[in-house]
Amino acid sequence: MLLGARVELAKYNIRVNAIAPGGVKTKLNEALRSDPEAFKQVEAEIPLGRCAELSEIAGAALFLASDASSYITGHTIIAMMVAYWLSPCPMPRLELVPMRGC
Repeated sequence: MLLGARVELAKYNIRVNAIAPGGVKTKLNEALRSDPEAFKQVEAEIPLGRCAELSEIAGAALFLASDASSYITGHTIIAMMVAYWLSPCPMPRLELVPMRGC
């Protein structure tokens, strides 16, 4: 949907991007955070070792809304996603491949 929308709306100079936040400290996960042992296990699986603050996700939104991202469209900013909170499926391993040319 995101990629189709970027093509459709680009002619109107509208950029289409998304933010995919992972573990963020909100009221939705307050119960989990109130159990120190369970929360410690969750944070151990996060690459940075902690959940994000709302202000950190807001920073990504500010970037996408600013002129600094004026040539970015059709992209998703993945903010340290922790998929197993929502799904029992393990996260796939991603392999970075260097791009050639421009």
